[in-house]
Parts: sequence; structure tokens; C-alpha cells
Amino acid sequence: MRKILCTYKVCFLTVILSCCYLVSKGQPTGDYFYQYYNTSQGLPSPEITCLIKDSDGFLWLGTATGVSMYDGYNFTNYFHTKENEPIGYVNCIRAGTGKKLWIGSSAGLFYFNGSAIIKLSKANSLPQGINDILLQRDGSMWLATENGPAHIARKEVNTTGTQKWDMSRFIIPQGENDIKNVLLISSAPDGSIFFSREHHLYRHWQNRTELLHTTKGERDNITSLFPVNHSRIFFDGASSELTLYDSGKVTISGFNNFFKPGQFSHLPGSWYIGTRGAFFLHPQTGTVSRHISFSDQYFSWAKQLLEDDNFFWIASYNGLIKLKPVVFSSYAVQKINNDNDYFSFAELKNGKLLLGANHGNVYEKKGDHFRLYKQAVVPSAEIKNIYEDKNGGIWLASGYQGLVLTRNGKTERFTVKDGLHDNSLYSFLETRDNKLFVVGDAGISEIVVDSNNSIAFRKFIFPPNSSRFAKFFSAIEGPDGTIWMGGEEGIVTLKDNKLKKISISDGQLNINFLIKDKEDKIWIATAGNGIMQASFDGGNGLQILKKFTENDGLHSSHYLTLLADKDNNIWAGSSNGVTVIGQTKQFTSRIINFNESDGFIKAGYNYIQLKQAANGMIWAATTFGITAFDPEKINYSSAPPLVYITGVRQIERNNPVIEKPSHPYPPGYEFEASDNSFHFNFTAADYASQDIKYYYRLDGLDTAWTSAGNQRDIGFENLSPGKYTFRVKALNNKGAWSKQDAVFSFSIIPPFWKRWWFAALLSVALAAIAVFFTRKRIEFVKKKEEQKTALQKIRAANYREQLEIEQIINHFASSMNSFSNIDEILWDVSKNCISRLKFEDCVIYLLDEKRNVLIQKAAWGPKTTNQNKILNPIEIVPGNGIVGSIALTGKGEIINDTSTDNRYIVDDMRRSSEIAVPIMQENKVIGVIDSEHSEKDFYTERHKQILGTIASLCAGKIKTIKAEQQAREREIEVLKLSKDVATSQLTALRMQMNPHFIFNALNSVQHYIMQGNVIEANRYLSKFSRLQREILHCSSQAFISLEKEIAILNSYLELEQYRFGDSFIYQVNMTEDIEPVEIEIPPMMLQPFIENAIWHGLMPRITNRNLSVHFDLHTDDILLATIRDNGIGRAASAKLRRSNGVANPDHESKGMSMIMERLRLLRHQYDKPFEATISDITDVNGTVQGTQVSLKIFIGNKKRDGLKSTDH
Repeated sequence: MRKILCTYKVCFLTVILSCCYLVSKGQPTGDYFYQYYNTSQGLPSPEITCLIKDSDGFLWLGTATGVSMYDGYNFTNYFHTKENEPIGYVNCIRAGTGKKLWIGSSAGLFYFNGSAIIKLSKANSLPQGINDILLQRDGSMWLATENGPAHIARKEVNTTGTQKWDMSRFIIPQGENDIKNVLLISSAPDGSIFFSREHHLYRHWQNRTELLHTTKGERDNITSLFPVNHSRIFFDGASSELTLYDSGKVTISGFNNFFKPGQFSHLPGSWYIGTRGAFFLHPQTGTVSRHISFSDQYFSWAKQLLEDDNFFWIASYNGLIKLKPVVFSSYAVQKINNDNDYFSFAELKNGKLLLGANHGNVYEKKGDHFRLYKQAVVPSAEIKNIYEDKNGGIWLASGYQGLVLTRNGKTERFTVKDGLHDNSLYSFLETRDNKLFVVGDAGISEIVVDSNNSIAFRKFIFPPNSSRFAKFFSAIEGPDGTIWMGGEEGIVTLKDNKLKKISISDGQLNINFLIKDKEDKIWIATAGNGIMQASFDGGNGLQILKKFTENDGLHSSHYLTLLADKDNNIWAGSSNGVTVIGQTKQFTSRIINFNESDGFIKAGYNYIQLKQAANGMIWAATTFGITAFDPEKINYSSAPPLVYITGVRQIERNNPVIEKPSHPYPPGYEFEASDNSFHFNFTAADYASQDIKYYYRLDGLDTAWTSAGNQRDIGFENLSPGKYTFRVKALNNKGAWSKQDAVFSFSIIPPFWKRWWFAALLSVALAAIAVFFTRKRIEFVKKKEEQKTALQKIRAANYREQLEIEQIINHFASSMNSFSNIDEILWDVSKNCISRLKFEDCVIYLLDEKRNVLIQKAAWGPKTTNQNKILNPIEIVPGNGIVGSIALTGKGEIINDTSTDNRYIVDDMRRSSEIAVPIMQENKVIGVIDSEHSEKDFYTERHKQILGTIASLCAGKIKTIKAEQQAREREIEVLKLSKDVATSQLTALRMQMNPHFIFNALNSVQHYIMQGNVIEANRYLSKFSRLQREILHCSSQAFISLEKEIAILNSYLELEQYRFGDSFIYQVNMTEDIEPVEIEIPPMMLQPFIENAIWHGLMPRITNRNLSVHFDLHTDDILLATIRDNGIGRAASAKLRRSNGVANPDHESKGMSMIMERLRLLRHQYDKPFEATISDITDVNGTVQGTQVSLKIFIGNKKRDGLKSTDH
């Protein structure tokens, strides 16, 4: 073992660990960014002794307790072999052919065969400790062991694993030398072997071993060997610098003598750890072209350095360290408010670089730090943007406290009170015609500076629509001078002093930034939709050319800012880092992401702004601090990730199919149909970037790739039988795809009943069965046909019988429906029983419920007469005889031999057989159908079935007829009662109307007598008596002819005209299509309305009083009578009566109320229209010109209805 060297290192390790505590977070120092891995990340021990990358790209580490494999995500630790033998303290790991790894440890020699670690040393053989391994090109192996150098021939090496080795037989002869505890071994191109132990350097050349040199320092152990040839070797000591042994001459070179940066870099070389750090030595020239200093990182006991693309791995006693080139530089900022929030950069024309911060503070760059330039230019808001105008004025846009201008040593602040559209501002835009705009919430403002340097604003406001504040973050100028703004509302243009929303994509876009690159392409950063590239078309419209998403390599779909650098590469800032979409130079056609693992600011900030200075440096201001980088000096890793399937597991059985990564897996995996659900694990070995996205496809199920994001496992359940190939590929954050997909092919075997041999066997079996059953079928069919023929005959007979029964039943039912009388139905049934059923007689009895006796109602036979009458009807008490017994039981019976039945009663003559069935209604017997025949056994169940159906038909028909009779009787009774009531009421009304009219007429006679005008009184009385005779003659009639009604009206009007001294004019007429003689109406229907019109309408009028009565046919059976007067109208009449002291002027007169009641009764009696409508007659101005009464009267027509003028 390396006892002395280890003791020395442990002593220094104690001092180192007491000085520092290494954590896993990265720390930038000098030209490299350091990232640490120790036990908190899964390492079993912080002491890393050696490291190597295998052929699959996985990193293997030697530790104090075994070996560990790192796949970029996790450490897989091995402490024992598969036989549970401890691996021990590992000193070296070497990569052999294929996937074989050779491991030398304190416990012996081991190798890894791709799936397990196997020990080669016998347990009891010496030496056990292996300190170094040298693999030769001829396939042999040299070992640095505790008992000296050992050599294993190629033949032995090729038989690895067949049996364990006795290591002592491989120790080379040492002659006079006693060489123990060899620590290092190496070879020159000419085949010479060099090895060392502690302070001694040896050479084995031409089968001779000799001591070449011994270091003098007590602690100057030899730590590295670099042979050139058999006579020349460089070696390094723990406390001395690089030393050259050349043909017996020893020369110690100073660092300045052999460090030649960049020279001879094309020559082969290797890294070694020295006292001043790591060196890349070219042994042929004895020069070092590259150097990494560890002085600031406490790496005095770094053991090994491994270069991996553009970064390094260091094995140290303090863990595993990854060194990446520093891309991003940090700068200190003078603290004012203990804030770390920064928002904007601006480079002035004089080269001064300004930084906008929170609380209105502005800083300027001084050397490698920023110091305060302006303090609190606004009280508390952020400085979101800084812009220097053509006159040297510096404009500062604040987050919510308006706009600030510093010029000529003075500072001015402007807000909405000064004309700004809003106080929340984000960016500036200077157009080609030198107009300056400021963009912010709810719109944009033009900054107008007049000849007197006075400031004014032209504001353009876009109120919120789909967002809360309608924030606009940036703007560009289009080819025609239109201003295009991007923000929460999408894109809004300013043209001809008007704002207009423009749609460039399906759905609402939330835009965080807009820029125009050097080729006039437009780049759009969105919140949730990635980055878009667009251009202006011929009509100055914006057309999207391409959309960049996470599937294209972006590390986010949400970007906050954009920058086109001087080489026209597009830089985009998100909350996770920055992304470059390459268009030129080393970034061409690449999408590369940089984040915290590359030395960028820690993720999680909510604001970022990018600005490129004149010297090419790109500055990033975030709410977590600032950083800067030179895109020209970015040396990113271009190595593609190596993707592997690390495990396949059957889900149902939880059974691992494979557990170790391989590339590719051998084909031929087959699974039963029940084992059809799988879980795949995969990973990509890409240590430069741990931000890897995976894509998978299952051939046989899918045709397109599916993104798994950062997820490294996927499952498929219930796969159908068939052949499948699972594929997975990886994309790192530097835009590099894995060159080769990881592939796992397998088949799911169909169940045996779906395999070809089973189908073939089944086909043969089915064919044999088919032949057998075909023959059996033929025999069966023959027999069946015979049975079928016989059965068909039976069925035909049954069908005929059933048809006959149905015909008979249908005949009886049809015959019954032609009668509406019970007796007629019963006689028809008994008669048809004789003719249709070939009975000799048929008797039907009905139950007299009052007397509880069956009475013979119909009989066809000896007692039948042509008048359907029974001369001496038989009456049977229920219970007597066969018929009486059926009435009691309610069940039909066939008596095949009446001589044996003592219930049989002889009627007119004895007969040999009898049948009787009850007529049932509501589960009660209401009658019996009985028949007798002279032959015994004449009646069959068929007869009983038919008679039972006939009995049911009779019962239903009897019930229907009785119900109809009862309904007609009730209807007639109700109609008669209703008519009598209506007639009585009408008669009463007519009797009331006659005295009413007589009373009014006598009043007129009295009027004449009181005036002493006896002659006129006699003349009036003579006319009145003639009219009264006509009225009395008509009052007893329900209808009179229209001709008679008109004559009565003329007499009445003539009498009233005479009475009032010809003070009014009247006329009665009708349309030509009316035949008054044929039309009949109820008498005295119009007189009350006419009387009312004369007395209350015309008489109050002073002059020109007119009354008209007109008859017209409304319909064929409706007469429309219209009475019109030009009187004062209803309202004026009521008013007049009030003025004359009438108690209730709106109350209907007695005559009017009686005629209205009469119309109601007529409607009720005849269920025909009898209606009266009274309305005012008005002119165009709405002035009342009289009253109109419209009467609709149902009319009788003698020719049509045969009506007679009689009382109905």
C-alpha cells in the first residue's frame, strides 16, 4: 500500500478540511467555474483517488471504500464483488478492451465486465495491494504492487475470469534489488518500463531492472512519471518541481523555464498534478502549454485531473470537482439600500456605462465595480430603462413614478400631471425621423422638445382589454414608419395618431419584448409561447416565419427580454438563464442555453434586461444581481449527449428485464402476452450540461416522437401482441442532439390461441369435426324432414282449425256490432251457433238480479218463431240443473252423456250431450249460453273455447249497450232540464219587457192628456194599441221572421217619432243578399237598444237627430245588426243625468239589463253567438259623434233548418 504517501496526504488533508468546507454549489474563481460533489450528492467517501471515463461515457471514480459510477445524475456505488468480496481502497482504474475496466485496490486486482465487478486475485496470494496498472499495446499488463512490479502476459489477460490468479507468480525478477511497494508504473514508446516507489525511480529495460534516481527531500515522493524513451523521463515530486532524468543527468526545471503557453499544443501530452496546480506536459519537448492554478481552491491534495471536452474533472481527497471555463463575470456594486435588484444598462456616448437599480438609484462602472452615480432620482421606483438623446440628455424610465431627465446638471421629473399617458414606463424608441417615444402601461407617449428645450408630451392611450393594466414593454418601427408595440394585449400599432390592435397568431399573445435584428427580421419574446421570428411583408404587415419552442431546444417557453448582438446572434433572457439562437460564427444554426451550472446568475429572478456594450460585452441586469460575458470568448461544449436505456422492468411482475446500461441491447427479447406492460428508465451521459431533455418513441405503437422533458422514465401498459422497438434520444442545453438513439427491441408473443400452429391445428380439427357433423347432420336432417312433414300435417290441421275458430269468432263479433239492442244480439248469437257451429239448438239465459233467476232470452231450435219470440220462456234458479250449476260456479262444462249426470233437466225432449258456458261481467255471472245435442260426445274443447269467446263478446257488448243507454237517458234528462230552465227564464224576461214597454208608452199618452191634447192622445193610443197587438202576438214565440221584426221596429220608430214631434229622422235597411222572410231571429232583440239611443242619445241633442238600423250577414248563420245614432254619446249622457240629479248615472236601465240577460240565456240555451257590443263613434280628432250598437244574432233559416216560428 501507499502507506508513506497516504500518511503524508492525510496529515495535509486534516489541515485542509479545517480551513474550508467544500459544498456542491458552484463557485467561479479565476478562469474556471468550480462545482463540488461529495457525500451529500451520493458519494460514499469524500476521498477520491482516481477517475476515468469508460467507452459508454460514464465516469468511474476510485474511492477509499470501492468504486462509483456517475451518470450525470446519480452515483452508483460498488463496495463488493458479486461474490460479496470487499473491493477496498481503490488506487487506480484503467479502461481495457470493450466495456472492461481494470481496478487496482488494496484488496487486489479486479475487473468490471459490463454488469458486475469480479476479483481476479486469489484470497491468500501475495501481493494483494495493486497501486497502478499499465495496459500495453500488445495486450499484456504491468502492475505496480506492494511486492514489486508484476507483468501478466497477453495469454493470461485474455483468459480473464476463467479462474483466480496467484499474483505472486507474475512478480518480475529483481536481482539484487529488493523492490517493494511500487506506487507508479509507466512506459515509453520504445517499450521501456519505468516505475517508482516513494523516493526511488526504476527502469526495466531489456529484461534488466535498475535504480535510476532517488529524490533527496524527506517528503519529496515521486508523484508523476512521463517517459520519453528508455534514457529520458520527466517526473514530478510532491515538494519539488518537474525534474528531467536524461541518460543519468538529473535537471530540475523552474516553472518559468518549461511553461510555454500555447506552444507545442499540437504535440501529444498529458495532464499531471504538481505543486502549483495542474499542468499539460509535452514530454517530447519538455514544455507545458497549459496551466490551471489551484492556489485559491485548497487543492494541495488533488490526485488526478481528467479533461472532458471543454471542462475538467479533478479527483481529490475533498471529493469530486468539476471545472468549467468561466463564461460569466461578476461585478461588485456599491450598496446603498442592501438591494440586489437591477433593471437596466446604458452606455453613454462618452463610453460611461450606467446601471439602473431599485429606489431610483443609478450606478456607473468604475474598473471592476459599480459605484453610485445618481441617488434616488425617483423616490422609490425601479429604473427600468436609460436612454441618452441626441442632445446629451439622459432619460430614465421608472417602474411607477414617471419619467426623469437629467441635463446640464439638473434633474426634472415628469408624470401624468405633465401629460404622460402613464407613470409606469419600460422602454424608449427613437424613430428614423428623430422622434422619441416612451412605452409603458396603457400606451405610449411622444416626448416633444421645442426650440426652447421645453418638454411636452403627446399621449396615445390603449385601455386594458384582456389584461389588468395593458402593459407594453417595447416597441419597434416598421418600414412605413408605423410603430409596433408589444405587451400584455399582444401587438398594437400606432399609425396616423391612432392605436390599433393587430393579430399575428391564433389566440391571444402575451408579448414581453420586441426587437429588430440587422437583417430586419423581427423577434418576439412571449409569455408561454416561446420565441417567434417574423418579418414585414409587402403590405407592411407582420408575418410569422418560425416559432421556437422547448422542442427546438429552448429551456423555457417564457422569455422576458431579447438582444441582437453585433454579429446578429439573438440572445434571449428568461428567469432560468439566457439562450442564444445562433445565426453567425460559432453559434450558427445552434440553440444554446446557459444557466446557473454555467456560472450564470441563480435562477428565479423575475426581471432581466440585456445590453451589449461597444466592446462586445453583453451585460445582464436582474433582480438577483448583474453579470457580463463576451460572446466571442464563449467556448461551449459541442459534444453530443450519450443516451442509454438503464433499465427495463415488467410492471405486472415488478420483474427487472435489464438493470445495467448498454448500447445497443441485443435483440430477441420475447415476452408472454400476459406480460405486456413495461417501464423504461434511461439517462444521458452529458456532464457539461445537466439540463437535458428526452424524447421517446415506441415503434409498433407510435410514429411520432414524444417529449418527456427532464423525466428519465416512461411506462407503457397493456401492449398488444407484436414487435416493438423502444427508442430514446436526448437534447442538451447547448443544442446538441445525441448522435445515436438508445434502442431496446422486444416482442410480445400472442397467446397460443393466436399463433399460426394453433390456427392450423384448429383448422384441421374443425375440418374433421365438420365432416363428422356434416354426416350426422345429413342423417339428422333426413329424420327431421320426416318428422317435420308429419308435424306440418298436424300443424296444418291445427292452423285450419284455428283459422276456422277465428273466422267463426270474427263472424260473431262482426254480427254483434250491427245491433244496438241486447235482445237482437242474443237472438243473433243463438241463430249463428246453429248455422256456424252445427248445433241442434242454442239457448241464452240472462240473470234477473232483482229476482235472482235466469230467464230464457233467446233460443234457436224447436221453440223458435219468426218473430224472435219465446212463447214460454224458461226460468231457472241458480243451482238448479246444469245451467243453474254453471251460473253458480262461473265455469263452463261439457257433459258428454247427459244420462249419467243427475243435474240434467229434460226440456221438450231428452238429448244425449250438453254444453254450457257462463257470460261473465266483472267476475259475476250475468247469463249462460247453453246447447244440447242428440249425439253423445258431440261437443269438444274447441266448441267450449268458441262459446267461451262468444260469451265474452256478449258480455262486453251488453255492457256497452247498457252504458250507452244510461248515457243517452242522462243526456236527454239534462238537456230537457236545461232547456226548460232557459225557456222559463226567456219567457219571464219577455213578460218583463212587455210591461216595461207598455209603461213607457202609457207615459207618453199621459203626457198628451196632461197637455190637453186629446186628439193627439187618441191618435197615439190607436197606433200604440196596433203595435201592442203585434208585440203580444210575437212575445209567445221563440223566433220570428226578420220581416216581422223589421215591421215591428218600423211601427215602434213611427210611434216614437210621432211622440217626439218628428224631432229625429230614422231609417231601417238591409243588404241585398238577405231574404227577410227566410231568416228568423228571437223577437224584440233591437227595440231596447233603439229606445236607449232615442232617449239618451238623440233627445239631449238640439237639432239634426239621426238614427239608422242596418242588417247584414256576418256569416251564413250570423246576422249582424248595427244601430247608429248621432247623439251626444255615452259619457255626455251620463254627465247629463248626473246634472239632473240621477243617483247612479252609470247604472244600466231596466230595459238594457233585461236584454243583456236575455242574450246570455240565448247563448246558454243554443250554444250559439248572441252578442252585443256598444262603442262610441268618433271623428279624426277623437271627438264623440254618437254611439253604435253591434248585435251578432244566430239566425234560423226555414229552408235550411226547417225552423218554425214556435216556442222551442
